[in-house]
Amino acid sequence: MRFKLMNFRLPAFRFEFFIPLLSLLAVTTPLHASEELRWQQAIDHAAQAVLAIRVDAPRSFDTGINNSVQATGFVVDAEQGIVLTNRHVVQPGPTVAKGVFLNREEIKLIPIYRDPIHDFGFFKYDPKALTYNKPVALGLMPEAVQRGREIKVVGNDGGEQLSILSGTIARLDRPAPLYGRGNFNDFNTFYIQAASSTSGGSSGAPVIDIEGNVIALNAGANMRNAASFYLPLDRVVHAFKRIRDGIEITRGTLQTTFKYQPYDELKRLGLSDENEALVRAQDPAAVGLLTVAYLVPEGPADGLFEAGDILLKINDEWVRHFISLEAMLDRHVNDDISVVIERAGKQLTLMLKVQDLDEITPSRYIDVGGAILHDLSYQQARSFNIPVSGLYVAYGGYMLSNELIGRGSVITSIAGHEVNTVDEAEAVLQTISDGERFSVHFFQLVNSRQKMQRVVTMDRRWFPASSCYRDDVKGLWPCEEWPAKTLVSKPQPSTTRFVTSETPALQRMVQSLVRVNFDMPYVVEGITETRYTGAGLLIDIERGWVLVDRDTVPTTLGDVTIIFAGSLEVPGHVEFVHPQHNFAMVSYDPTLIGDTPVRNVTFSDEPLAPGDDVWLIGSKMNHKLISHKTTVAEIDMLSLPLPSVPRYRATNLEVISLTSQANTVGGVLTDKDGAVQALWSSFGYQRNNKFGSMVVGVPVEVVLDQLRWQQQALSSAITRTMASELNFVPLNEARKRGLDNEWALTMEAHDSETRHVLQVIRVAAGSPAAAVLEGGDLILAIDGHVVTTFLEVERAAQQAALKVTLLRGGEILEVNLQTVPLDGVGLKRFVSWAGAIFHRQQREIAAQRGWDDDGLYVSWIWKGSPAAHYGVYPTGRLTELEGVAIRDLDGFVTRLHEIAGLASVRVKMISLNGKETMLTLKLDNQYWPPFELRDDGEHGWQRAGISPE
Repeated sequence: MRFKLMNFRLPAFRFEFFIPLLSLLAVTTPLHASEELRWQQAIDHAAQAVLAIRVDAPRSFDTGINNSVQATGFVVDAEQGIVLTNRHVVQPGPTVAKGVFLNREEIKLIPIYRDPIHDFGFFKYDPKALTYNKPVALGLMPEAVQRGREIKVVGNDGGEQLSILSGTIARLDRPAPLYGRGNFNDFNTFYIQAASSTSGGSSGAPVIDIEGNVIALNAGANMRNAASFYLPLDRVVHAFKRIRDGIEITRGTLQTTFKYQPYDELKRLGLSDENEALVRAQDPAAVGLLTVAYLVPEGPADGLFEAGDILLKINDEWVRHFISLEAMLDRHVNDDISVVIERAGKQLTLMLKVQDLDEITPSRYIDVGGAILHDLSYQQARSFNIPVSGLYVAYGGYMLSNELIGRGSVITSIAGHEVNTVDEAEAVLQTISDGERFSVHFFQLVNSRQKMQRVVTMDRRWFPASSCYRDDVKGLWPCEEWPAKTLVSKPQPSTTRFVTSETPALQRMVQSLVRVNFDMPYVVEGITETRYTGAGLLIDIERGWVLVDRDTVPTTLGDVTIIFAGSLEVPGHVEFVHPQHNFAMVSYDPTLIGDTPVRNVTFSDEPLAPGDDVWLIGSKMNHKLISHKTTVAEIDMLSLPLPSVPRYRATNLEVISLTSQANTVGGVLTDKDGAVQALWSSFGYQRNNKFGSMVVGVPVEVVLDQLRWQQQALSSAITRTMASELNFVPLNEARKRGLDNEWALTMEAHDSETRHVLQVIRVAAGSPAAAVLEGGDLILAIDGHVVTTFLEVERAAQQAALKVTLLRGGEILEVNLQTVPLDGVGLKRFVSWAGAIFHRQQREIAAQRGWDDDGLYVSWIWKGSPAAHYGVYPTGRLTELEGVAIRDLDGFVTRLHEIAGLASVRVKMISLNGKETMLTLKLDNQYWPPFELRDDGEHGWQRAGISPE
């Protein structure tokens, strides 16, 4: 088949299209390359001025919280070392910052200005301190910003030191982003918007154009999309020039939030045709005017402005946008101004006085009882629509948090004195002695109409009290400690009466049960909860001894309060905490309860068994005592999960469960006559990183030996232990592992009901048992006596040396085991350094994690501290400081004296899984001076600073 060749030619429009396209490519390719080169030059230039900023906020203050963050800044004056960034980076309160240039040279940054309204601030560095870097200064050009302009954001996005994000300016009139009530929020300004997907770390980054000019300041972003928000630079330039020239920055306010409204909305609000024509003629590009959005109560404009008022003129000058408004207010601080508004079609002239923004921007705070208090700020008052008056709780600390007065509260009265300022509060608080109680009236910002009252106990023992103020020259907040106050006089004796009950068991116990509260000022020994309450049992009214569980008093460090009959409170003291079992002993001064009719509890010698009837006598949260008749369901091994953080965990114990029980915080199980057969105790535990508690019965024979000894005299060692955690293995399982028939019959004869064998689960590292016992060993006998219960093992272990018969790998072995003496002294000392708490390793680390006593345990770090900044972590162990091994607190304190002159130190840490890490810390003794807390036995806990000498 033949094919006919068809004549084919391109249509004219196709041909004509290709010719211009080829020509365009020929022309634009070098243009595109030129544009890329210009961008590269602009980015390279900007990168030389950009710093990755690392900020530590050591104290919560106003809208900021103590924390360590990363951000961006850039040099705007290389000769003076002035760096521009965001206000939320500079922080409203104390700030410690450093900047890292692109060549990784680090420089100290001093905060010199944070704007009270807008999200910009300035740091300063010493240019002479730079050795390897000569940064350039970026020029600020707010007039260059325009819709559709391509931009680059050069910053420390995501903490990556340098990142470059692209975008196109989409809006010039976006409302200021809202970050939530109680947080810093910008207002009375437009924001610029582009889709550049900035994230954490880019705050304070320059937004540059292709010429390398900074046209905006990156400030925030929408977490749900790519939108980023930039602050216009008009007022930034104004402030920068004054800082550069050494001129004070004045900021004025009417305590009014304005909103830009378009003309169509303004017409509905009552804008006259005449005024609209006048405004449009002056600025044809404008599309609206400012209106009053809302006012702060009792501010300069309260009662004069109304929401919806249209702002026309100030001092006969037209005000068409935020920039001219702020310029006018800043020029007339403390002056009266004439303001022309239009309200519902009527033009009004009002006289207002411009307030100094510095007057309503806090610049000092007091630190008392661990709480941070300062004047309520305009930022917070505006967010919650309340007057700028009162004492703001930036951090509740120990003293106030104990009474549920936390961050976000505003105190209006202290000890019967009205307080509106921090100065007034300081004058009152300095008259109150340590341990003295005083009333506090307050409200919470989220519900300012609900007034509340609490009785607070002054604390000058656990935390020092001081007054601090902002010094913008030095960039610090120096503090002056308050004069020491004598301890409050000893409480006077008081008397109360117990309720009566028709239930014999309850009536017998009502005078022997009390409520015990325990508050911890610091996190130690893995115990992160700080408030506890539970039932206490009077065991020696002559000495004032009260038995409690360790879920009520978990450690020795804290304040004890004992409450009688739900009426009378007296202070207490921790006598000891049992190192193994779930009980502790606290005491009170018996003279303080006057003629209150208390009596010692009576213990029963009859052990409980499943099916026995008992009376649960317990204390409810409202202090009411209840009686509940029930039955013992079973007695079985207590099995609590291993906590992720080493802390006290009850082991080697059989506990009682009931067929039914009432909801209580603790109590006792008694017979019908009120004789105690078991403690109804709360056990704390941790599962899946969540803390919980369970209440079960503890047979009284577990603690009777200890109580009899305790009645006689105190001793340093209260028990001995095999340093091993045990559990039960069924007898049939033991046979599978090689237990012969003779031994099996012997075990059955010894305990015919339970039919189990004791198994070693884990052995404490560093103990004698670690050398002779292994996990999986089955304990058969001790010193020739068969043992099948925890109590039998415990009683046998009170000897210094034991001969243990065990089954291992199918073989019967006999090993000699030295027991370990344990005391109930508990924690008696810790050292705080670099914002972390260090103390001796609690025995739970060896028992639960298998680590020997090596180094100091890190129990806590404060956010915003050098420890937090440089990676010191709780549960870690400090084993070496600046090349010297650290074994104990004495060696640690000695080493701190030796390295006192060093600005940074090397620290070796070991994690719970044995991973070693070498860290470097830059110290900050201004906000985190080292101190020691010690219980000397005679005067109780005493705090002392660790001086460099």
